[in-house]
Amino acid sequence: MRVALGCAPRAILLSTLATEMQLPLVGGVIGVVGAVAVARLLQSFAYGVAPLDVASLGGALGVLVMAAAIAAFLPIWRATRIDPMILFRGRSTN
Repeated sequence: MRVALGCAPRAILLSTLATEMQLPLVGGVIGVVGAVAVARLLQSFAYGVAPLDVASLGGALGVLVMAAAIAAFLPIWRATRIDPMILFRGRSTN
């Protein structure tokens, strides 16, 4: 609808992608905080092993964010490539 009203596809893509990335980012931060809390609790069971590896947590969060960005980007990009007039015409039921 926004494309039909003259909005640039890039603006639609960026605004929708920003909206779609909020949930994975919040979930990732909550997951990291939870992992740190559990690592502190289980520190006594891990003899000789560091309970908190910043590189592993950062890598996992990075993979999560990239997967979410790709999963959100592809459908949004496809939707901005569709000609709005094709959608507005619709199909006849004959």
